[in-house]
Amino acid sequence: TNAAISYQAIGDTEVRTLPGRGTVSLQGLRVPTTLTFDRQDSGLLNITPKQAAAGTIEVILDATTDLGVDSPTMRVESNGSVFLY
Repeated sequence: TNAAISYQAIGDTEVRTLPGRGTVSLQGLRVPTTLTFDRQDSGLLNITPKQAAAGTIEVILDATTDLGVDSPTMRVESNGSVFLY
């Protein structure tokens, strides 16, 4: 998105800020883990996780106006399952 996004890996990181159109790599997170995302302009987020490599998830964050796809929280389970809510 063009908006800055606050994010946190609960239990692993403090709240951090990703600038608009920025990228970040989080490594060594414990699983299971929960990640939270919040657009600083209060807009909605469409989160798209995909497996990039073994043991790696790439997460794409896009702006949306559809409340039905807004998912500010992502849970990654030890078995690799990913849940958005």
